[in-house]
Amino acid sequence: MKKITPNPPDSYGARAHNRFTDDKMSEAAQRALDHYLRDPAPEPAEIDERPPRRVFSVGADVGTEEALANATEILSSALETAYRCAEGQDSAHYRLTMGLAQLIENARALVDSVLDRQFAADQPTNL
Repeated sequence: MKKITPNPPDSYGARAHNRFTDDKMSEAAQRALDHYLRDPAPEPAEIDERPPRRVFSVGADVGTEEALANATEILSSALETAYRCAEGQDSAHYRLTMGLAQLIENARALVDSVLDRQFAADQPTNL
């Protein structure tokens, strides 16, 4: 009868091969452990001490009331855009766009309430 599987390698050659690969595997495992488990090196100090670059920035001379008033105008424009986008949409996109419009309205109401509360004394009263 013929065997389907080959005979195992002779024990001397296998032991010598395993000892060699075991040493290499042990060294590789130790290097991996050293790499992943060592304490992270402290990050070098920044050479450039400038603040990070901004594409858009608000001027330092812009007051709180002016910033909130501009935010209200931006939110109003976004709300109008959302309403116009919702006009020709199918039902799924319409609901999504109207949900976005509701979020914009909520944000605008928050900004308006801050403006009304904080700066009500600055507004002239109509008598």
